[in-house]
Amino acid sequence: MAGITLEQFTEKINESFLHVPKIAGEPHVIRTMPNIGLRVGVGCTVFTLGLHADSKDRDYVQSLFSPNGICLEVGESQINAYGALTGSGVGFMFPILEAFSDGGVKIGLGREISLKMAAQTMKCAAELFLKEGTHPAVLKDSVCSPGGTTIAGIAELERATVRSGIINAIEATHKRSEELGKL
Repeated sequence: MAGITLEQFTEKINESFLHVPKIAGEPHVIRTMPNIGLRVGVGCTVFTLGLHADSKDRDYVQSLFSPNGICLEVGESQINAYGALTGSGVGFMFPILEAFSDGGVKIGLGREISLKMAAQTMKCAAELFLKEGTHPAVLKDSVCSPGGTTIAGIAELERATVRSGIINAIEATHKRSEELGKL
């Protein structure tokens, strides 16, 4: 339901229940944008409250999603951007994970162990940031010794414009979400 606004969603609900008597008043509509990480307890969910939703609805959504990761209330104008970053963004991690593993295989490691170690390495980077709150650039610099192996690899990533490719992917995903909302 990428790109669908609260107003559009509320209209659909009202149309669907046109012949049902309104016993409890107007519908309390909440737009959520969870990601696939909920399956394993590390999801990212953003939500925005509709016109008739209240603090009880907010508390309910937070109690539903927070035990399985991060749950954040955002303005509706930003929900598609968060969806691009966290909803589609998780999909972008899989080719990166696969590329890490392919690199391991290329230098002589077995596929299964290479994939597992690559995944753990990605998890390591994420956990260091989440638990320490240190900026990624500082964490990167803490691993890069002058003239060392990590800075040589970082230079290769920059030469291949990996950073720009990821930024452009997030931007393209957001643009497509906005387009879908206009269909």
